[in-house]
Amino acid sequence: SGAAASNTTTNTIEASILHGSVVSAAGAVTLDASDTSSIVADVVSASASIGASGSAEIAVSIAVTLAENSIGGSVLATIDDSNVTAGGGVDITAIANNSIDALAAAISVSVTASGSFSLSGAGSGAATSNTTTNSVEASIVGSEVNAGGSVTLLASDTSSITADIVAASVSVALSGTVAASVSIAATLAENSIGGATLATMDDSAVTAGGDVTITALGANTIRAFAVAAAVSVSGSGTVAISGAGTGAAATNTTTNTVEASIVNGSDVDATGSVMLLAEDTSAITAQLFSAAMSVAASGAFAASVSIALTLAQNSIGGETLATIEGSSVDAGGVVSLTALADTTIDALGVAVAVTVAGSGGGAVGGAGTGVIVGTTTTNTVEASITGGSIVTAVGEV
Repeated sequence: SGAAASNTTTNTIEASILHGSVVSAAGAVTLDASDTSSIVADVVSASASIGASGSAEIAVSIAVTLAENSIGGSVLATIDDSNVTAGGGVDITAIANNSIDALAAAISVSVTASGSFSLSGAGSGAATSNTTTNSVEASIVGSEVNAGGSVTLLASDTSSITADIVAASVSVALSGTVAASVSIAATLAENSIGGATLATMDDSAVTAGGDVTITALGANTIRAFAVAAAVSVSGSGTVAISGAGTGAAATNTTTNTVEASIVNGSDVDATGSVMLLAEDTSAITAQLFSAAMSVAASGAFAASVSIALTLAQNSIGGETLATIEGSSVDAGGVVSLTALADTTIDALGVAVAVTVAGSGGGAVGGAGTGVIVGTTTTNTVEASITGGSIVTAVGEV
Protein backbone atom coordinates (compact mmCIF):
# COMPACT_ATOMS: atom_id res chain seq x y z
CA SER A 1 0.00 0.00 0.00
CA GLY A 2 1.06 3.59 -0.44
CA ALA A 3 0.01 7.03 0.76
CA ALA A 4 1.31 10.43 -0.32
CA ALA A 5 0.50 14.05 0.51
CA SER A 6 1.83 17.38 -0.73
CA ASN A 7 0.87 20.67 0.96
CA THR A 8 2.08 24.17 0.02
CA THR A 9 1.31 27.73 1.08
CA THR A 10 2.83 30.84 -0.58
CA ASN A 11 1.50 33.97 1.06
CA THR A 12 2.21 37.65 0.48
CA ILE A 13 1.26 39.77 3.49
CA GLU A 14 1.80 43.54 3.37
CA ALA A 15 1.04 46.63 5.47
CA SER A 16 2.47 49.69 3.76
CA ILE A 17 2.51 53.40 3.03
CA LEU A 18 3.83 53.78 -0.52
CA HIS A 19 4.38 55.83 -3.67
CA GLY A 20 4.75 59.39 -2.48
CA SER A 21 2.01 59.22 0.13
CA VAL A 22 1.76 62.00 2.70
CA VAL A 23 0.37 60.96 6.08
CA SER A 24 -0.24 63.25 9.05
CA ALA A 25 -1.65 61.86 12.30
CA ALA A 26 -2.34 63.53 15.64
CA GLY A 27 -1.56 60.26 17.41
CA ALA A 28 0.49 57.20 16.62
CA VAL A 29 1.02 55.54 13.25
CA THR A 30 1.08 51.73 13.32
CA LEU A 31 1.77 49.23 10.55
CA ASP A 32 1.41 45.55 11.43
CA ALA A 33 1.82 42.61 9.04
CA SER A 34 1.75 39.02 10.26
CA ASP A 35 1.55 35.52 8.82
CA THR A 36 0.52 32.61 11.05
CA SER A 37 -0.01 29.98 8.36
CA SER A 38 0.23 26.38 9.49
CA ILE A 39 0.19 22.94 7.93
CA VAL A 40 -0.82 19.79 9.79
CA ALA A 41 -0.25 16.66 7.72
CA ASP A 42 -0.81 13.10 8.99
CA VAL A 43 -0.14 10.40 6.41
CA VAL A 44 -0.37 6.69 7.25
CA SER A 45 0.06 3.60 5.11
CA ALA A 46 -0.54 0.04 6.28
CA SER A 47 -0.21 -3.29 4.49
CA ALA A 48 -0.72 -6.92 5.56
CA SER A 49 -0.25 -10.24 3.80
CA ILE A 50 -1.18 -13.60 5.30
CA GLY A 51 -0.87 -16.96 3.55
CA ALA A 52 -1.22 -20.63 4.55
CA SER A 53 -0.75 -23.78 2.53
CA GLY A 54 -0.16 -27.48 2.90
CA SER A 55 2.80 -27.38 0.49
CA ALA A 56 4.42 -24.00 -0.38
CA GLU A 57 3.40 -20.47 0.48
CA ILE A 58 4.83 -17.01 -0.30
CA ALA A 59 3.60 -13.75 1.22
CA VAL A 60 4.93 -10.23 0.64
CA SER A 61 3.73 -6.99 2.24
CA ILE A 62 4.96 -3.44 1.44
CA ALA A 63 3.84 -0.09 2.86
CA VAL A 64 5.18 3.30 1.74
CA THR A 65 4.30 6.79 2.99
CA LEU A 66 5.45 10.11 1.50
CA ALA A 67 4.72 13.62 2.78
CA GLU A 68 5.95 16.95 1.37
CA ASN A 69 5.09 20.24 3.07
CA SER A 70 6.20 23.77 2.21
CA ILE A 71 5.47 27.23 3.64
CA GLY A 72 6.85 30.27 1.83
CA GLY A 73 6.15 33.85 0.94
CA SER A 74 6.77 37.32 2.27
CA VAL A 75 5.66 39.48 5.18
CA LEU A 76 6.28 43.20 4.67
CA ALA A 77 5.52 46.23 6.82
CA THR A 78 7.02 49.36 5.31
CA ILE A 79 6.97 53.11 4.74
CA ASP A 80 8.43 53.48 1.27
CA ASP A 81 8.93 56.69 -0.72
CA SER A 82 6.55 58.61 1.55
CA ASN A 83 6.29 61.37 4.14
CA VAL A 84 4.81 60.52 7.55
CA THR A 85 4.23 62.87 10.49
CA ALA A 86 2.87 61.48 13.76
CA GLY A 87 2.04 63.25 17.01
CA GLY A 88 2.79 59.98 18.79
CA GLY A 89 5.05 57.11 17.97
CA VAL A 90 5.57 55.17 14.76
CA ASP A 91 5.48 51.36 15.09
CA ILE A 92 6.25 49.07 12.16
CA THR A 93 5.99 45.32 12.78
CA ALA A 94 6.37 42.29 10.51
CA ILE A 95 5.97 38.82 12.02
CA ALA A 96 6.05 35.31 10.55
CA ASN A 97 4.95 32.56 12.89
CA ASN A 98 4.46 29.64 10.53
CA SER A 99 4.38 26.01 11.55
CA ILE A 100 4.51 22.59 9.95
CA ASP A 101 3.45 19.53 11.97
CA ALA A 102 3.98 16.38 9.95
CA LEU A 103 3.42 12.72 10.77
CA ALA A 104 4.37 9.98 8.34
CA ALA A 105 3.85 6.34 9.29
CA ALA A 106 4.18 3.07 7.38
CA ILE A 107 3.35 -0.34 8.82
CA SER A 108 3.78 -3.67 7.07
CA VAL A 109 2.98 -7.21 8.28
CA SER A 110 3.59 -10.49 6.46
CA VAL A 111 2.82 -14.00 7.79
CA THR A 112 3.15 -17.35 6.01
CA ALA A 113 2.71 -20.94 7.13
CA SER A 114 3.08 -24.11 5.08
CA GLY A 115 3.83 -27.81 5.32
CA SER A 116 6.97 -27.75 3.15
CA PHE A 117 8.23 -24.29 2.08
CA SER A 118 7.34 -20.88 3.46
CA LEU A 119 8.67 -17.45 2.40
CA SER A 120 7.61 -14.18 4.01
CA GLY A 121 8.73 -10.64 3.28
CA ALA A 122 7.69 -7.30 4.78
CA GLY A 123 8.94 -3.83 3.94
CA SER A 124 7.98 -0.35 5.10
CA GLY A 125 9.25 3.11 4.27
CA ALA A 126 8.24 6.56 5.50
CA ALA A 127 9.68 9.82 4.18
CA THR A 128 8.86 13.46 4.78
CA SER A 129 10.23 16.73 3.43
CA ASN A 130 9.35 19.98 5.20
CA THR A 131 10.47 23.48 4.20
CA THR A 132 9.84 27.07 5.24
CA THR A 133 11.31 29.98 3.23
CA ASN A 134 10.15 33.32 4.55
CA SER A 135 11.07 36.90 3.76
CA VAL A 136 10.17 39.12 6.72
CA GLU A 137 10.79 42.89 6.60
CA ALA A 138 9.96 45.92 8.72
CA SER A 139 11.39 49.01 7.08
CA ILE A 140 11.48 52.71 6.32
CA VAL A 141 12.85 53.15 2.81
CA GLY A 142 13.46 56.38 0.89
CA SER A 143 11.12 58.26 3.21
CA GLU A 144 10.88 61.08 5.74
CA VAL A 145 9.35 60.26 9.13
CA ASN A 146 8.75 62.72 11.97
CA ALA A 147 7.39 61.25 15.19
CA GLY A 148 6.49 62.94 18.46
CA GLY A 149 7.22 59.67 20.24
CA SER A 150 9.43 56.67 19.71
CA VAL A 151 10.02 54.93 16.39
CA THR A 152 10.06 51.13 16.52
CA LEU A 153 10.84 48.60 13.80
CA LEU A 154 10.41 44.90 14.55
CA ALA A 155 10.89 41.98 12.15
CA SER A 156 10.49 38.53 13.64
CA ASP A 157 10.44 34.98 12.23
CA THR A 158 9.51 32.22 14.68
CA SER A 159 8.66 29.50 12.17
CA SER A 160 8.82 25.89 13.36
CA ILE A 161 8.83 22.36 11.96
CA THR A 162 7.83 19.23 13.86
CA ALA A 163 8.33 15.96 12.00
CA ASP A 164 7.47 12.51 13.38
CA ILE A 165 8.31 9.53 11.16
CA VAL A 166 7.62 5.87 11.93
CA ALA A 167 8.26 2.76 9.86
CA ALA A 168 7.58 -0.74 11.22
CA SER A 169 7.74 -4.15 9.58
CA VAL A 170 6.98 -7.63 10.88
CA SER A 171 7.63 -10.82 8.93
CA VAL A 172 6.90 -14.37 10.11
CA ALA A 173 7.49 -17.60 8.21
CA LEU A 174 6.66 -21.08 9.57
CA SER A 175 7.15 -24.35 7.77
CA GLY A 176 7.58 -28.06 8.34
CA THR A 177 10.66 -28.14 6.09
CA VAL A 178 12.12 -24.75 4.97
CA ALA A 179 11.18 -21.28 6.21
CA ALA A 180 12.65 -17.92 5.19
CA SER A 181 11.68 -14.51 6.49
CA VAL A 182 12.91 -10.98 5.69
CA SER A 183 11.79 -7.69 7.26
CA ILE A 184 13.00 -4.18 6.30
CA ALA A 185 12.01 -0.74 7.63
CA ALA A 186 13.39 2.71 6.73
CA THR A 187 12.60 6.33 7.57
CA LEU A 188 13.86 9.55 6.00
CA ALA A 189 13.24 13.15 7.11
CA GLU A 190 14.49 16.31 5.42
CA ASN A 191 13.65 19.56 7.23
CA SER A 192 14.79 23.03 6.22
CA ILE A 193 14.14 26.54 7.55
CA GLY A 194 15.57 29.44 5.59
CA GLY A 195 14.94 33.01 4.60
CA ALA A 196 15.68 36.59 5.58
CA THR A 197 14.54 38.69 8.52
CA LEU A 198 15.23 42.39 8.05
CA ALA A 199 14.53 45.51 10.12
CA THR A 200 16.03 48.55 8.43
CA MET A 201 16.07 52.29 7.85
CA ASP A 202 17.30 52.70 4.30
CA ASP A 203 17.99 56.06 2.60
CA SER A 204 15.60 57.81 4.99
CA ALA A 205 15.38 60.76 7.37
CA VAL A 206 13.85 59.86 10.72
CA THR A 207 13.22 62.18 13.66
CA ALA A 208 11.92 60.71 16.92
CA GLY A 209 10.73 62.42 20.12
CA GLY A 210 11.81 59.29 22.01
CA ASP A 211 13.86 56.17 21.34
CA VAL A 212 14.57 54.57 18.00
CA THR A 213 14.52 50.79 18.26
CA ILE A 214 15.34 48.50 15.34
CA THR A 215 15.02 44.79 16.07
CA ALA A 216 15.37 41.69 13.89
CA LEU A 217 14.72 38.30 15.49
CA GLY A 218 15.16 34.81 14.08
CA ALA A 219 13.88 32.09 16.42
CA ASN A 220 13.26 29.09 14.19
CA THR A 221 12.97 25.55 15.53
CA ILE A 222 13.11 22.08 14.02
CA ARG A 223 12.19 18.95 15.96
CA ALA A 224 12.63 15.63 14.20
CA PHE A 225 11.70 12.26 15.70
CA ALA A 226 12.19 9.08 13.68
CA VAL A 227 11.70 5.41 14.50
CA ALA A 228 12.43 2.42 12.27
CA ALA A 229 11.65 -1.06 13.62
CA ALA A 230 11.79 -4.45 11.95
CA VAL A 231 11.09 -7.93 13.31
CA SER A 232 11.72 -11.14 11.39
CA VAL A 233 10.87 -14.64 12.66
CA SER A 234 11.29 -17.97 10.92
CA GLY A 235 10.64 -21.45 12.26
CA SER A 236 11.05 -24.77 10.52
CA GLY A 237 11.55 -28.46 11.13
CA THR A 238 14.63 -28.49 8.90
CA VAL A 239 15.99 -25.11 7.71
CA ALA A 240 15.12 -21.61 8.98
CA ILE A 241 16.56 -18.37 7.65
CA SER A 242 15.68 -14.94 9.02
CA GLY A 243 16.87 -11.39 8.26
CA ALA A 244 15.92 -7.94 9.59
CA GLY A 245 17.23 -4.54 8.59
CA THR A 246 16.35 -0.97 9.62
CA GLY A 247 17.55 2.50 8.81
CA ALA A 248 16.60 5.92 10.20
CA ALA A 249 17.98 9.11 8.62
CA ALA A 250 17.31 12.81 9.09
CA THR A 251 18.76 16.01 7.65
CA ASN A 252 17.88 19.25 9.42
CA THR A 253 19.06 22.67 8.25
CA THR A 254 18.51 26.32 9.11
CA THR A 255 20.03 29.08 6.96
CA ASN A 256 18.92 32.45 8.23
CA THR A 257 19.90 36.02 7.50
CA VAL A 258 18.96 38.31 10.39
CA GLU A 259 19.71 42.04 10.02
CA ALA A 260 18.99 45.22 11.96
CA SER A 261 20.41 48.23 10.16
CA ILE A 262 20.57 51.94 9.34
CA VAL A 263 22.04 52.23 5.84
CA ASN A 264 22.47 54.13 2.58
CA GLY A 265 22.75 57.72 3.77
CA SER A 266 19.98 57.62 6.34
CA ASP A 267 19.76 60.45 8.87
CA VAL A 268 18.38 59.46 12.29
CA ASP A 269 17.80 62.02 15.06
CA ALA A 270 16.37 60.83 18.39
CA THR A 271 15.85 62.63 21.70
CA GLY A 272 16.25 59.24 23.34
CA SER A 273 18.47 56.27 22.58
CA VAL A 274 19.08 54.51 19.28
CA MET A 275 19.22 50.74 19.69
CA LEU A 276 19.80 48.04 17.05
CA LEU A 277 19.43 44.34 17.85
CA ALA A 278 19.90 41.38 15.51
CA GLU A 279 19.40 38.03 17.22
CA ASP A 280 19.28 34.44 15.96
CA THR A 281 18.22 31.78 18.48
CA SER A 282 17.43 28.95 16.07
CA ALA A 283 17.38 25.43 17.51
CA ILE A 284 17.38 21.89 16.15
CA THR A 285 16.38 18.79 18.12
CA ALA A 286 16.79 15.43 16.40
CA GLN A 287 16.05 12.03 17.94
CA LEU A 288 16.46 8.95 15.77
CA PHE A 289 15.94 5.32 16.76
CA SER A 290 16.58 2.21 14.70
CA ALA A 291 15.89 -1.32 15.96
CA ALA A 292 16.09 -4.71 14.23
CA MET A 293 15.34 -8.16 15.61
CA SER A 294 15.80 -11.45 13.80
CA VAL A 295 14.91 -14.91 15.14
CA ALA A 296 15.45 -18.26 13.43
CA ALA A 297 14.73 -21.72 14.91
CA SER A 298 14.86 -25.12 13.25
CA GLY A 299 15.52 -28.78 13.82
CA ALA A 300 18.59 -28.95 11.57
CA PHE A 301 20.01 -25.54 10.52
CA ALA A 302 19.18 -21.95 11.44
CA ALA A 303 20.65 -18.63 10.24
CA SER A 304 19.73 -15.18 11.50
CA VAL A 305 21.05 -11.70 10.64
CA SER A 306 19.96 -8.24 11.83
CA ILE A 307 21.29 -4.78 10.95
CA ALA A 308 20.31 -1.36 12.31
CA LEU A 309 21.62 2.00 11.07
CA THR A 310 20.98 5.58 12.19
CA LEU A 311 22.14 8.75 10.45
CA ALA A 312 21.50 12.35 11.54
CA GLN A 313 22.96 15.45 9.92
CA ASN A 314 22.15 18.82 11.50
CA SER A 315 23.33 22.23 10.36
CA ILE A 316 22.72 25.79 11.56
CA GLY A 317 24.16 28.58 9.46
CA GLY A 318 23.60 32.10 8.25
CA GLU A 319 24.41 35.71 9.05
CA THR A 320 23.47 37.91 11.99
CA LEU A 321 24.18 41.60 11.42
CA ALA A 322 23.58 44.84 13.36
CA THR A 323 25.05 47.78 11.47
CA ILE A 324 25.08 51.51 10.82
CA GLU A 325 26.53 51.93 7.34
CA GLY A 326 27.14 55.20 5.49
CA SER A 327 24.61 57.06 7.66
CA SER A 328 24.25 59.71 10.35
CA VAL A 329 22.86 59.07 13.85
CA ASP A 330 22.36 61.64 16.62
CA ALA A 331 21.01 60.33 19.94
CA GLY A 332 20.06 62.08 23.17
CA GLY A 333 20.72 58.82 24.99
CA VAL A 334 22.96 55.88 24.10
CA VAL A 335 23.64 54.24 20.77
CA SER A 336 23.88 50.46 20.96
CA LEU A 337 24.36 47.77 18.33
CA THR A 338 24.00 44.12 19.33
CA ALA A 339 24.39 41.06 17.12
CA LEU A 340 23.82 37.73 18.84
CA ALA A 341 23.73 34.18 17.51
CA ASP A 342 22.70 31.75 20.23
CA THR A 343 21.90 28.69 18.13
CA THR A 344 21.64 25.16 19.51
CA ILE A 345 21.67 21.60 18.18
CA ASP A 346 20.55 18.64 20.29
CA ALA A 347 21.01 15.35 18.45
CA LEU A 348 20.51 11.75 19.61
CA GLY A 349 21.00 8.63 17.48
CA VAL A 350 20.33 5.08 18.72
CA ALA A 351 20.67 1.81 16.83
CA VAL A 352 19.88 -1.63 18.29
CA ALA A 353 20.20 -4.99 16.56
CA VAL A 354 19.28 -8.36 18.09
CA THR A 355 19.69 -11.72 16.44
CA VAL A 356 18.76 -15.19 17.74
CA ALA A 357 19.49 -18.50 16.01
CA GLY A 358 18.67 -21.91 17.46
CA SER A 359 18.90 -25.32 15.87
CA GLY A 360 19.27 -29.01 16.69
CA GLY A 361 22.16 -29.12 14.20
CA GLY A 362 23.94 -25.90 13.15
CA ALA A 363 23.13 -22.27 13.84
CA VAL A 364 24.63 -19.01 12.60
CA GLY A 365 23.75 -15.55 13.88
CA GLY A 366 25.01 -12.05 13.16
CA ALA A 367 24.08 -8.53 14.25
CA GLY A 368 25.42 -5.12 13.25
CA THR A 369 24.67 -1.52 14.21
CA GLY A 370 25.85 1.86 13.05
CA VAL A 371 25.23 5.39 14.31
CA ILE A 372 26.44 8.57 12.60
CA VAL A 373 25.50 11.99 13.97
CA GLY A 374 26.92 15.15 12.43
CA THR A 375 26.36 18.67 13.75
CA THR A 376 27.55 21.91 12.17
CA THR A 377 27.15 25.58 13.00
CA THR A 378 28.48 28.17 10.54
CA ASN A 379 27.33 31.59 11.66
CA THR A 380 28.66 35.02 10.73
CA VAL A 381 27.98 37.53 13.50
CA GLU A 382 28.73 41.25 13.14
CA ALA A 383 27.96 44.49 14.96
CA SER A 384 29.51 47.44 13.15
CA ILE A 385 29.57 51.14 12.30
CA THR A 386 31.05 51.46 8.81
CA GLY A 387 31.06 53.37 5.56
CA GLY A 388 32.03 56.75 7.00
CA SER A 389 29.01 56.90 9.31
CA ILE A 390 28.74 59.81 11.75
CA VAL A 391 27.40 58.76 15.15
CA THR A 392 26.98 61.11 18.11
CA ALA A 393 25.36 60.37 21.46
CA VAL A 394 24.92 61.99 24.85
CA GLY A 395 25.43 58.55 26.36
CA GLU A 396 27.70 55.70 25.40
CA VAL A 397 28.17 54.29 21.93
